[in-house]
Parts: sequence; C-alpha cells; structure tokens
Amino acid sequence: MNARHAMRAIWRFPITRVAVFLILLLAVVYTGEYAFGLMWVALNRQTHINLLVSEIIQTALVFSVFVGMMRYAENREIISCGFQRDGILRDWGIGFALGTVLVCVVVFSLRVLGVYKIEAFQFSFDVFSALVLLLFAAFTEEIVFRGYILQTIERAWGTTMAVGISAFAFGFAHLMNEVSGASGSEKALSCLFLSLEAGLPLAAAYVLTRKLWMPIAMHWAWNFFEGPVFGTLVSGADFGKPLFRATMTGNFLLTGGAFGPEASLSGLVTGTVFAFALFAFAVKQDKWVPIKAAISEVTQDAASE
Repeated sequence: MNARHAMRAIWRFPITRVAVFLILLLAVVYTGEYAFGLMWVALNRQTHINLLVSEIIQTALVFSVFVGMMRYAENREIISCGFQRDGILRDWGIGFALGTVLVCVVVFSLRVLGVYKIEAFQFSFDVFSALVLLLFAAFTEEIVFRGYILQTIERAWGTTMAVGISAFAFGFAHLMNEVSGASGSEKALSCLFLSLEAGLPLAAAYVLTRKLWMPIAMHWAWNFFEGPVFGTLVSGADFGKPLFRATMTGNFLLTGGAFGPEASLSGLVTGTVFAFALFAFAVKQDKWVPIKAAISEVTQDAASE
C-alpha cells in the first residue's frame, strides 16, 4: 500500500473525520468567541441580549463548519443531513411535547420524593430571553452530536456504534462546563448519567425520524423547563430568575447536585427507559442500520474511487 492509499484509508476511518470536525469546530468557535468577547469587554456590557447575540454567532460558526465538512468531507447535501423540509412542524411539535413531558415527569418524581419544593411563582423577562437563548444552544449541540458525529459513524459502522459513541461524546463534552461545588467524581458521574438519560433519547429521536427537528425540539424543551421554568440548574448553568423559585434538598443521587436534575437517578431512569422505547419503535420501523450493511456501503464507495 503506497502513501496515497494509506492516507485515503486513514481518512475513510470515521473517527478521523470526527476528530478533524471537532478540531476545526473548536478552532473556529474559540476564535470567534475571543473576538466577540473582546468587543463586549470594550463596551463593558454583560446582559442577556449580549449572551443571546453571542449564542447566535456561535451557532452560525458551528453550522458553517458542519456545512463545510458535510459537503467536502462527506460528499453530502445539507438537505439530506437531517434538514428535510417534510413534516417539520409535526416533528417540532412532537419533540417539544416529549421534552416537556420528560422533564415534568422527572420534576414531579423529585417533588414526590420531597427533594424539590416550590417556594414562589415569579414573572420575569429572563424566562423569555432564556427561551430564545436555549433554542440556539439546542440547535448547536444537535448539529454537532446528532448531525455530524452520529451520522458519520453510522454510515461506516451502523446505528448501534453511532448511537453509543455520539451519546457518550455528548455526555462527557459537559465536562467542559464550569460547575461550581461539584467534585471531579460527581462531575464525571453526572456526565455518564447525561450520556444515558439525554444522549440516548436524543439519538433515538434522530434515528426514528431521520431528521434533526425532533431532537432539537426535545433538547430545547428539556432545558427550558428544567431551568427557566422549574428553577433548577441545567448542566450546572443558572439562567437567571425562573418562573418557579424552588429549592432542591437531598443527597447527590437524588438531586443531581450542582449539575441539576438531569444528573439524578430520576432523570437517568426516565430518560433511559424512554430512549429504549423509541429505539424499539425505530427497529420496528426498519430505521436501524446494521453494521454489515454500513460496512458494505463504505466498501462499495471506496471501490468506486
């Protein structure tokens, strides 16, 4: 095998392209955030509007890297990467409803256990600004994990490997979050829980629909109701004055600690059970790609080069 063939073989390895994608992503986003941050530091203003503008810019940067990789590395049209127009409103509505129900089940179970207590209802503009902010955040994360990582690995190694790798990549990416008051072991366990209770159902929503609209909407609704509505932390983040001012008391496994309810046992059980229900439905609908079929397709593509 000559050097050219060796380089092609390395490039066809899906993890290689995922690594290149992530490196480009970090380089572009951090460069953009640095330039944007300097501008706002010069203006000496830190507001919800600034955060929203920053999130929009970050989403645009991430999407540009995604488009470039899909077109030039994967040879795919963007419309086929989960952005098909048919059924957008249906998938969006179902996804938002499912995300809302899931987080309500988790919070209700915490309430029954005596862990979660509402102290007051309060109206604030923070809730509405967070609603828009979290939409862009969900869109960005779904492009990365269900848009590129899952789809790229699935085309080479099948759905099972793609779901597992993308789910754990999603969960442990949250190690980068600044979570005050959490030990290293608690943070690692929280990321493991997040991989299973959020990474799996979001992946299942994509596999079932073969579009990104449902996982984006689920992700958006989960974060919005978990934080700005019910007043708990979202992966360690606080989004200002919530609709319900509440307290969480109890040990780490019950409350999720500084990470929030998504790191609790209630979140783990609820999300994981729901994920496997969606997976079962996806298999029944013949949406699962076996590893043999994926390898066969990759082999044929390589032979045609």
